[in-house]
Amino acid sequence: MENKIEQRLLKLEKQASRSKKLNILLLGGILLATLYGFKKNQALEDLKVRSITIADDLGNNYAVISGNQTYGGWMSINDRNGRNTVLLAQMKQGGGYIGVKNISGRGVVSMGTAEDGDGYLDVSDMNGYSRNWFGVDKNGGCYYNYNAAGYNSVWLGNGDKGYGGLVMYDNDHSLQAYIGGNDYGNGEIDLYNSYGRRVIFLGAGNYDKKGYLYTYDGYNTTGYFPK
Repeated sequence: MENKIEQRLLKLEKQASRSKKLNILLLGGILLATLYGFKKNQALEDLKVRSITIADDLGNNYAVISGNQTYGGWMSINDRNGRNTVLLAQMKQGGGYIGVKNISGRGVVSMGTAEDGDGYLDVSDMNGYSRNWFGVDKNGGCYYNYNAAGYNSVWLGNGDKGYGGLVMYDNDHSLQAYIGGNDYGNGEIDLYNSYGRRVIFLGAGNYDKKGYLYTYDGYNTTGYFPK
């Protein structure tokens, strides 16, 4: 009885050995064919898939590449805890978009194309509120700075005729100061009171192009130099 069992085991071992050799030969043939094809064409064929997910042995997803006809192509990158940190996608109106989130999941940096096709960069605080915005308006490049209350406190940009200007506001967006050019091609500095009314003008005259200093009470001129 034992001899018969031993004979059967030996027979199975021989069959397994032959099968293993055949598998090795088959894999070797496939490898040689692949290498030959790559060497001949110097490139593999396009790989087309619906999505690609990169994960570890525990099933944690670190990156996903996908796309569809509604949103176009997009790529999501996650941290080791599975929180989304970076998103590369397309804007709803078209154009590219990159968004960066902090550890709380709030967007802190975004850049992309606006609805009219211009580019922009938005930097937000830890709570996701915009604090610095760089972009383009109808007159050219511009910059907005927002205070902790969400009001625009600084604006830097171009006037209608292409001159540059810097505008500053107080904590409730009341005008405080302007430094820059004007429609007459002159430079000027304007200071305003808490009601947003101009109290000081320093700049060139519109006609004689000489330098002047004007003071106001918020409504009327109270003095000027030179007289």
